[in-house]
Amino acid sequence: MSRPRGEKESKITISFLSRPIGWTGPAIILLAAVIAAGPILWRGPSCSSDFDFHFISWIDAEHSMSKGLFYPHWANSPNFEAGEPRFVFYPPITWMGGAVLGMLLPWSFVPLALFILLLAATGLATRALAREAMADGPATLAGCAAIFLGYTLFSVYKRSDFAELTGGFWIPLLLLFALRRRNPAGNFCDRACDGSAAPLAFIVAGIWLSNGPVGIMAGYLLVAVALVSALIEKSLAPVFRAVVSTFGGMGLASLYLIPAVWERNWVSIQQYAVIPRNYMVENSWLFAHHADPNLAFHDIMLHQVSMVAVAMLTIAFGGGTIAWIRGVVPGERKWWLPIALIPPVVLFLLFPVSQPVWNLLPQLRLLQFPWRWLVVLEAPMALCFASAVWFDRKSLRILLIAACAAVFVGISLEAPQWWFVECGSIISSLQESVREGIGVPGKPEYAPPGIRFPLLSVLFDPQRNPLIDPQGHPLIDPQGNLLVDPLHPIVQTVPSACLLNIPPEASVQGEAGLAPAWHGEPDNCNSSGWHELALIADSSAPEAAGSMPEQKWIMGVAEHAGDLILRLRYYPAWGVTVNGIPVTAMAERERGLMAVPVPRGNVQVSVDWTTTGDVVAGRWVSGVMLLLVTGLFLFERKRLRAHLNLGGASSFISTEEPKLPKVEPKHPIPSARTDRRNTPSGKPPKTARRK
Repeated sequence: MSRPRGEKESKITISFLSRPIGWTGPAIILLAAVIAAGPILWRGPSCSSDFDFHFISWIDAEHSMSKGLFYPHWANSPNFEAGEPRFVFYPPITWMGGAVLGMLLPWSFVPLALFILLLAATGLATRALAREAMADGPATLAGCAAIFLGYTLFSVYKRSDFAELTGGFWIPLLLLFALRRRNPAGNFCDRACDGSAAPLAFIVAGIWLSNGPVGIMAGYLLVAVALVSALIEKSLAPVFRAVVSTFGGMGLASLYLIPAVWERNWVSIQQYAVIPRNYMVENSWLFAHHADPNLAFHDIMLHQVSMVAVAMLTIAFGGGTIAWIRGVVPGERKWWLPIALIPPVVLFLLFPVSQPVWNLLPQLRLLQFPWRWLVVLEAPMALCFASAVWFDRKSLRILLIAACAAVFVGISLEAPQWWFVECGSIISSLQESVREGIGVPGKPEYAPPGIRFPLLSVLFDPQRNPLIDPQGHPLIDPQGNLLVDPLHPIVQTVPSACLLNIPPEASVQGEAGLAPAWHGEPDNCNSSGWHELALIADSSAPEAAGSMPEQKWIMGVAEHAGDLILRLRYYPAWGVTVNGIPVTAMAERERGLMAVPVPRGNVQVSVDWTTTGDVVAGRWVSGVMLLLVTGLFLFERKRLRAHLNLGGASSFISTEEPKLPKVEPKHPIPSARTDRRNTPSGKPPKTARRK
């Protein structure tokens, strides 16, 4: 009498999944990350669209953190030392990570180190997700595929978007804990809180502290996975887990989220980050082309990322189909079906037919580019690829590993040829600009609302003709060439402080109670006798290196009462005192510089960053939620220990062999059939029925 197929399958699968993991898989993925980022070692980083933004953020954050500000808010270098509240609105994990690496490594090596860490995290997280249903070998292959075959290398070489790269490891971890079922036979509470809800809350928090668009995608992904799982399992336990984890995670991230949301009306984010045509969803469908010359560069990028999308979708659909035909789809239906639905949904969102969905779902249009959903596609694509090509037969496995290694190395060598943007001397130029106090251009979305020039870099040619438009965009000559080099701009020097020559009571804006306006003419603003005092955190440090980043002192003699214009962007969180008396500053109407009313005579102006009420509220919410999520962690640990009866064992690492359900066959198979199974999870391939 032959053994039922289900019993034999269960034991083989258990033998694969319970095999000791060791360090071989993680070591291979770390090596893969080094190979993928290897060209950066001899060519330097790719200075693409987002590189200078991140690089300057690291330098400014490192300067602030080295002076004792663990969580800085103000970046001093943008807008040519007038600064901007970049760290209030940009999620902190990547700029903090870059700052910490900058304390340990030379700045030229920081991009390479951060790229390797992000790529390795992507591979390890994808491997951890695959290990839920696959053996160590194919799971490691899936981790490598996520590094080489997806959107990851495009982000590294073409975009240098360090924050979005974090989605490569957060999304697989989100799927891992959303789909994990450690007590499927328990009651509702045991199924919802089986040791996965608390980690999922921390993952949601990490996502929002890494990148806003990834946070939006992760939120919708978690809702969709929970609903599909609830329908399959006929239980609301997955929905309950998703709701608890979402509220817990966003509560943990409130120290960043609440100020970023509350203070967005203090800047121009809505005007410059969403409304411009380059950032409209309708202009970024797959392979879209526009007649507008202003969208020419946008269309080049769109064509390149569309090719990446086609390659990823082909691998995902092709690999999934092959795995289905071979009968080697890993895991149970309730595990693989939610993952298998991701590629068709992403494909739908890349075409104009999905526009009603983009308009209907809240905040979805803030993604700006539909192709950002490729971040979510990386893990499913990698799982489909590994499932389709993996063979357990040793001879085939050796050929497979050699072929995949050759393909992966070839891609790592070719990717720079497709997308690399030469840096030249950009890194040293940026460092020199910061070191010499010149500064760099800023971002218009962080400018005070309602001003004429959101970018402080008012540029002129020798005849004093403007080289930029009022929004700070470079103008173009009749031949289509930029009138200014963005990397080496001609900057109108702004003094650290100057007193407007026209007293406010004699000006129209003074009579109307409006903010003063200064067009930048040195003759209209007297800077002689005014100087900025450097506040030194360390008396033994050089003045430039030791100055405090969120405090400024200005001293001088005012010939008349009037408005003192500071080389500092206005922001409501700045607290200003004149001769020790608090005063109300305003934003100068042309470029948003701070205008401080001063009396006649000796003047000492002190400007200090203050902690606003929304920041205090965010810290309290995060602190309270940390206590609640910790309590949830302990609650889950206690119940899981009782279920597993492991005494002092960890609640998240089970030492018992996985117990997979037995599948009773409809047609017994003769015992003489002893062929090996070329499957990633140990399940037998499908065989044709006898007629």
